[in-house]
Amino acid sequence: MERVMAKKHASSSGDSGGHSVADGPPVSTEAVHAADAAPAPAAIEPAGSCAWTPSKGYASWTKYGEVKMFDDGGHRAVELMLLAAAACLNYFLVEYVKSRNLPVTSIRVTCDGEPVKRPDRLAKIVTRVVIEGNITDEERRRMLHVCERSCKVMNTLRNQPECETLLLSPSGKEIA
Repeated sequence: MERVMAKKHASSSGDSGGHSVADGPPVSTEAVHAADAAPAPAAIEPAGSCAWTPSKGYASWTKYGEVKMFDDGGHRAVELMLLAAAACLNYFLVEYVKSRNLPVTSIRVTCDGEPVKRPDRLAKIVTRVVIEGNITDEERRRMLHVCERSCKVMNTLRNQPECETLLLSPSGKEIA
């Protein structure tokens, strides 16, 4: 069965050890919307957006900058979702280590997904956590238990959110 994977690695010093999807020059949402795409509604500052035009292809961004996707040899949406889950859990594990000054030398979080059809989705997400350093397995279990409860992305995946899609006109008015 095909697997989708995303990894996030950080040391106890807070170094991400990898490339952030937000690396690179920041791109304002106004600049991307001006590139032949429908404007975002004025009342909402989107956390993440994706646009497409025949002349420019895909443009995706967060408030921190552009994210390469699809045609540009970039990420797929499911990869970014898995990366978000891994990064969120990794962040809380690192903060736990820092706040307690634990002798941890490395934390790695990997999320794998098993895609299925009808409807297209991930049927299962498996998260693997490796915590290296001079701590006991009991401390590792305690860290994971505390941090999993703090991770908004993991909590969202485990507790199916209400999803709403609004269709808007190019002027931003909702189409009923």
